[in-house]
Amino acid sequence: MKTNTFVRKLASNDRKTRVRAFETLTQYISSRSHTRKLSLLELQKLWKGLYYAMWFSDKALPQKRLATQMSSLFSECVSDEQFALFVTAFWSIMAREWTEIDKWRTDKDSKFDKKLVDAYISALEEGILSGELKLPSYIVMHIVDVWLDELERVIFELDDDEDTPENDDVKDEEEEEKVLQEKKDLVSKIPIDKLLEPFAILLKKTPQKALKNRIRENIFEDQRLKDWGVDTDGYVDKKTTSAEDSKEEINDQDEGQKQADGDADEAWSGFGDN
Repeated sequence: MKTNTFVRKLASNDRKTRVRAFETLTQYISSRSHTRKLSLLELQKLWKGLYYAMWFSDKALPQKRLATQMSSLFSECVSDEQFALFVTAFWSIMAREWTEIDKWRTDKDSKFDKKLVDAYISALEEGILSGELKLPSYIVMHIVDVWLDELERVIFELDDDEDTPENDDVKDEEEEEKVLQEKKDLVSKIPIDKLLEPFAILLKKTPQKALKNRIRENIFEDQRLKDWGVDTDGYVDKKTTSAEDSKEEINDQDEGQKQADGDADEAWSGFGDN
């Protein structure tokens, strides 16, 4: 697939050319993501091509149609096993290219981002984060584990080898407060509730205790959200959590008592034959 030619066809003002180019793309992604897995680098190249396809698309209607087509990739073409990497590649390219956008294209790319975010959030809720027990649990756990890490990296434009907020550049409390306030201001401008919503829904509906605990600990109880000014109390039902913990404690006590009774029965040797 020759990237430059392909991108220009995808951004063409001729409808037939665009349709053929996008059909080729969807076939390519579908076949590759279900056979030999695409690497992060390959997916980044793909997203860079899509990004510049939008860049070269100058008319409003083709822009809207192209954004809709791109957003459908999340739910229609990418396998569950490749989904997390597909999303990671998307955000890494957006973070890298955003600083180069001129002011005339910013509004267009913001609309593009919104469509893609809405599409992949829906794909998460209906797919890998739907709570279906048949889905591979390790993929769900992986997304839960890395979600805030990737979100932090994209929001604050951190490089892969860059320190997190607890770095040595924070010299004193005053400077730390300034950094935290800047982060709060930045987070307040993004749809953080929308990005956390799939996990709030999954937390309520999944019957898997281990997954519930993982979501609480790695997302809603993560100190970073509190530092960013995100109120997480509404996401976690404290009464339900307390009741579940109490139930687990009672079950553990019952199991412990049964084990103790069993040990006592084994130790008793009275009333036997001499």
